Amino acid sequence: MKTSFDYFVEKVAKLAGMDKQEVKKRVEAKIEKLGGLISREGALQIVAVELLKDKEENLSISDLLPGLKNVRVLGKIIEIEGIRKYMKKDRELKMASFLLADATDVIRVVLWDNQHISLLEEGKIKKNDTIEIENAHVRGDIRNREIHLTNNSKISLSSSTLENVIEKPKYFFSLISQLIPNTKAKIKAYVVQAFKPSIYDFCPICNKKVDNPCHDGIEKRLAFSFIADDGSATIRCIAFKDEAMKILNSIEDARDIEEDYEKVIGEEFWFEGRVRKNDFRNELEFVVDNVSRVDVEELIKELQMI
Repeated sequence: MKTSFDYFVEKVAKLAGMDKQEVKKRVEAKIEKLGGLISREGALQIVAVELLKDKEENLSISDLLPGLKNVRVLGKIIEIEGIRKYMKKDRELKMASFLLADATDVIRVVLWDNQHISLLEEGKIKKNDTIEIENAHVRGDIRNREIHLTNNSKISLSSSTLENVIEKPKYFFSLISQLIPNTKAKIKAYVVQAFKPSIYDFCPICNKKVDNPCHDGIEKRLAFSFIADDGSATIRCIAFKDEAMKILNSIEDARDIEEDYEKVIGEEFWFEGRVRKNDFRNELEFVVDNVSRVDVEELIKELQMI
């Protein structure tokens, strides 16, 4: 249950050739210098840039830290998120993004330059290609990192073969009371309230719920909402499709999920997912990406290693 802060302290220490306690001392000194007006994560980000700003060798994805510039990284494209248009000062512009992975982690790559975007449009780089990126910047924070390419960046196909590529990003353990919008997290919580599951029409082309068929291939999808409690706070969660069924299938004697769904109340799970702000309710909610039952024996082993 290592936190994102501890994880990245170890990364900074390793890359800088420094003891992790020394890194923590620098973080505390930075917090004190700034009058306590910055979080530990924010101070660590500043310290990391100070220590690693001149580091130029190829970095693994797990070693990429926010604020680093002119980075070089090798990875495999595991998902194309697509190209979208947006307006800026009455001009129509484009941006594109994809997920890049290696044996250590997964990160989102964002393209702003038309020459880079055209590589995707023309199929010159595509899913499952191994690519090399040079002179890119790492943005975001230590919980939510992204690689951004500018017109000075370079992206090219690589002849290298990557083995044991990770297929999903790391989720760092967090208490519900410490969740931050627009980040990924892992929580361990009990279901304390459940709402009747619903089935809706989903368009895989539009990638959203639809009221009326807009394309061929409309799918029926399951959504299950519930309230999770870990002792520090509660949060409304929503799980879709397979993850919803994993939760509901934990009811051993269930005959009809629409009738028996409340039997999941009191069950404890690991939830991995994304934190977002629900503007309608004006509160945070947790979108479940992965779910598993809490294995008490495995949890005891993990706690003994801390």
